[in-house]
Amino acid sequence: MPMGVYFCVYAGCLFLQWSVMPFIAIKEIEPNLPLICLLLWTLRQSRMFGTLAGFFSGLFTDLLAGGVWGREALAKTVVGYLVPVSGSRLGFQLPLLFVFLLSMSFIHEGLLLFMASWHELGSLPKLMLRYAIPGAVYTALLGCLLDMAIRFFAKRREYR
Repeated sequence: MPMGVYFCVYAGCLFLQWSVMPFIAIKEIEPNLPLICLLLWTLRQSRMFGTLAGFFSGLFTDLLAGGVWGREALAKTVVGYLVPVSGSRLGFQLPLLFVFLLSMSFIHEGLLLFMASWHELGSLPKLMLRYAIPGAVYTALLGCLLDMAIRFFAKRREYR
């Protein structure tokens, strides 16, 4: 798929992240829908696509959110690079997908928290327990649900 289609879908995910996700937050913990979009799309593409898509989607997020530029770009680039070469060849089952999404989301959130609190690293373990782990679990659960929905509608479309 062209990169333009990916960015249109990613922009939709960002819109949903900023408009809908605060309503389903559990004690300030929200699932990261743009990260789910990046991971699920990169599973079906190459590692180079994941790295480039991670960088540009992170940069796009940084530009829209304001603040320090480059944090999201770096975190999403690292995560996009760590995604396996092709998820379709691995035959991801639901438990393996959950563990994969959980670990990638934890790495993403951990990098963001590290970059935000590098001046006082003593508070990093508390921040990881408070935000990164619950956020990673919530993101992985929502990612598994979205992947099941994508597979369901893809199979339904094949039968027509």
